[in-house]
Amino acid sequence: MSSSPSEEKKKEGLDDEGLSSSSSSEDEMGPAPVPAPQPAKKRRKIRKQLAHEKEYLENLPSAAMYERSFMHRAPVSHVVVSKSQEFIITCSTDGHVKFWKKRKIGVEFVKHYAAHKGPIACATISASGMEFATLGKQDKCVKVFDVAGFNMVMMHKFSNLDPLSCCFIHEADSPSATLAVSNTNNSTVEIWPISKLGNPKAKPKTYTAHLDPVQHMKYNDKLKLVVSIDTGGLIDIWDPITLQLPESVSFKSKFDTSLFDLKAAETTAFDLAISPDGERFAVLSRDSQVRVFKTRTGKLFKGFDESLDATSIAQSDPLMKQVHLDGFDFGRRCAVEKELLKSPDAMYQTLDFDQSGNFIIYPTMVGIKVVNLVTNHLSALLGKVESSERFLATALLQPKPVRQKVNPGGEDNIAAAGAGAYEYVTDPTLVATSFKKKRFYLFTKRLPSDTGAGQQRDIFNEKPTADEMSAAAAAAAGSRKPQIKIGKKAVIHTDFGDIQIDLYGKLVPKTVENFTKHAQDGYYDDVLFHRVINKFMIQTGDPEGTGMGGSSIWGGDFEDEFVPELDHSEPYMVSMANAGPNTNGSQFFITTVPCPFLDNKHTVFGKVTSGQDVVHKIEGVRTDAEDRPREEIHIQTIKIDSTMAEADSSKLAPSNVLEALPCNPTLPTADQCNAHGVCTKDFQCFCGSYYAGTQCDQFAWYTYLLIGLGILLVLIVALCGCYCHSLFTGERKSTQPQPGGRKPSLEQAPLIPPAVEKDDSQGTEEA
Repeated sequence: MSSSPSEEKKKEGLDDEGLSSSSSSEDEMGPAPVPAPQPAKKRRKIRKQLAHEKEYLENLPSAAMYERSFMHRAPVSHVVVSKSQEFIITCSTDGHVKFWKKRKIGVEFVKHYAAHKGPIACATISASGMEFATLGKQDKCVKVFDVAGFNMVMMHKFSNLDPLSCCFIHEADSPSATLAVSNTNNSTVEIWPISKLGNPKAKPKTYTAHLDPVQHMKYNDKLKLVVSIDTGGLIDIWDPITLQLPESVSFKSKFDTSLFDLKAAETTAFDLAISPDGERFAVLSRDSQVRVFKTRTGKLFKGFDESLDATSIAQSDPLMKQVHLDGFDFGRRCAVEKELLKSPDAMYQTLDFDQSGNFIIYPTMVGIKVVNLVTNHLSALLGKVESSERFLATALLQPKPVRQKVNPGGEDNIAAAGAGAYEYVTDPTLVATSFKKKRFYLFTKRLPSDTGAGQQRDIFNEKPTADEMSAAAAAAAGSRKPQIKIGKKAVIHTDFGDIQIDLYGKLVPKTVENFTKHAQDGYYDDVLFHRVINKFMIQTGDPEGTGMGGSSIWGGDFEDEFVPELDHSEPYMVSMANAGPNTNGSQFFITTVPCPFLDNKHTVFGKVTSGQDVVHKIEGVRTDAEDRPREEIHIQTIKIDSTMAEADSSKLAPSNVLEALPCNPTLPTADQCNAHGVCTKDFQCFCGSYYAGTQCDQFAWYTYLLIGLGILLVLIVALCGCYCHSLFTGERKSTQPQPGGRKPSLEQAPLIPPAVEKDDSQGTEEA
């Protein structure tokens, strides 16, 4: 049965005029609105993760404090490690070089060289770790050492070159060494085979692409290229053989790279480091930026801002609690940082990669940072608690794991443990130097307390110099003055009442002397309490009342006096305010709660014994945003107890020499010796020097022996003289009565000849 035409049109969606129904409806109602777009599904951001991060961190130092420190005779400037030979090499500003061998636990001193006259301009090690070279700044001399044999194998003084920097640029398996040396006066880099150094007929190859003197050079052994940075901030990458752009890089023009970033920022580099795989290099610059570049492309990979402004912002960021410092400590470190940036010692800062290349290690004002380059997270912060140190040079040594026995339940169970009776242990060590310090520091996975009781953290491996000995002797002579006019007690008369304090003159004599003299001179009269922080402290002592003034009785700042007997573990401690290490003047504060975080940062010199209510009354006043009391509170005057206090002379000696003590001609006093007669600490007197671990009676035993031998020698000489005199003169007298019935008197006996008297005197001097 056939359908009608109208029904067929309806089935096809057409109206009677042959138009679609939708078109008809649009003509009647207008065009339909465009449907709203569906919201795009948000992709969940996946944080980057470093595979096996835990294992990598297990092979890095993690202790917050350094475990050991060792001495040089001058501030330590350079630290270099030989990763293949497991040697540590340290250099100081007096041109001395020391070799240290890494042991299973700790390090061992090997050899000492007085390599140069004056500071060392550069210290570098080859890719194989077998050759080490130093460059003298004043003597213009380069010296090359064999690391494995710790011997100097070559030296050469440049006559027509003022050397600035040096670098070994040969492959690790090369049979001959090649050294590149830059010139201070021009942009030329001379390339010398070590075997031809000193040959007057030999001529070096020269690289002259830089516009300014080349300050840093590092050889990339994986990609066979050299990265160099000049004093103008230009970074260059070149082939040490062809002296052209290396084939291993992907760029053809430096304008396609980030190698001009330092020059654009108008800054210079402090140090340059190459990652172990050669794919990245990092630059630490004067603007406190750490820049990480990709070697093949020359592009900037990562950047870290460690400037003062960035660190100040981080102090108030709740997400960066790991770098937070208390207000006093932060102010002190800011002062040290500003001093460092003005000092030429800032050039001694260095940075390093770990073995995996995933972590970068560099020094900052808050400590040594270990940053994960994959996640950008701060994985560790070493030395943050070492508030008196501003670390500069860093070098990481990750030795090979050592197989050792495991004793799970006594010696009888070792055999039963089977394969589990052994384990592999490693001792990763970070070596660091510090600003103006004669020591270098070892960071490991162990804290100082983990190494056992009785072991010193700071090793005194250097004897004092002649100047230091004379200074110590002078200090000892001055310390024998019977009394020093310092007070035992003081009463601070304030607008709110009196505060009585005990003064620790025996423990911190210089600080108490400063306080006593100021008080007696009226220096503190009518001085304001200019800073008050509730549940913390009250501060005063600034005659200007601003918190920025005041000086010591000697006209400037004086050094800290930290002793273990005095700390901030209790409230009401009286301590010196300062702006950094050894910057004590006249300002002091009184704590109102325990403040152990101030220990070894501020010198404690007294404690409130009466008037605690007055302290809390001052603490409770209203203050403004800068912690300044809205109501003026004055010190009316300070009265000092006039009782004379004996000064602890052992604390008057300079801290960088052995303690100067009054001379004891026989034995040290009991407080320097233990029950076994062994010295418990280093000290010296006019009779001699004693060192910790030696027998206290060693000196006296030898003294008595020499005196006895001297007396015996004098008697023998005297008898021989008498006998010889009678024998050769023929005047030997008879002991029979003489005429007149008298025996010879004692006055008539032969006297000792003058020559014998001279021998007697000499014998006594020897004894």
